[in-house]
Amino acid sequence: MKSTAVMAAMLLAGCSSMTSEPVQVDGQWTIGRLQGEAVRLGSGDNQAELTIAQGKMQAYFGCNRINGQWPEAGQSFGPQMSTRMGCQQPVAGYEQRYNQAMAKATGYQVQHGRLQILNNDQVILEAYKPTSLDSFRQANGNWTLVSLQGMADIVSMNDEKAPELSIDITEGKAGGDSGCNRFFGKLTAAGDALWLDSAGMTMMACPEPMSKQEQLLMSAFSQADHTTVDDDKLQWWQGDSLLVEYQKQQ
Repeated sequence: MKSTAVMAAMLLAGCSSMTSEPVQVDGQWTIGRLQGEAVRLGSGDNQAELTIAQGKMQAYFGCNRINGQWPEAGQSFGPQMSTRMGCQQPVAGYEQRYNQAMAKATGYQVQHGRLQILNNDQVILEAYKPTSLDSFRQANGNWTLVSLQGMADIVSMNDEKAPELSIDITEGKAGGDSGCNRFFGKLTAAGDALWLDSAGMTMMACPEPMSKQEQLLMSAFSQADHTTVDDDKLQWWQGDSLLVEYQKQQ
């Protein structure tokens, strides 16, 4: 049976600050991506937070608290005000990028269980309500890559072995290979998407078409907006387009 996390959130797709009936967004969110890149605050379990309550918003990356007004229907985001502590990297960099992003914010939507702040049609910040990886328990195990958008055929440096992906839901980790380099990373249940943020990769020079396949695979993991899993298929999607499909190993 196909399962997705927080399926009801799909009903909220397309709602934004420009609607007459704004989506309920109050509460604490985890900022997962900023300007298209994963937010990593370093070692430990520290997470970037976005809290929305009573028409106000506050972002916190572990140093300064950045405050602003949350827009009502038809309104735009106002200026952000911050405390003035001196912050170390990478926190200082994230705070700067957040302020730059919010200066361009024009609206928001809740889609696939995630809060997205927009610059016109571009997602500049993506946040999710902290949830358990248990909703993706079926993804646990070893998988073989069988389909990748943009590649007519799956290729590998090892002609006898297709690229693989190993998922450990209990540990929240994943690792695999692209057909050339090996990668590993952290898993996050972000709404109804299983995010795989690569924390490391070997650095072999890959010949074509392995190099193209590697770029497409890493890009697909970051571009997918929802993930589905059944007994033997693990798929990452962007809208109605299937980006990546893995087959369960027997």
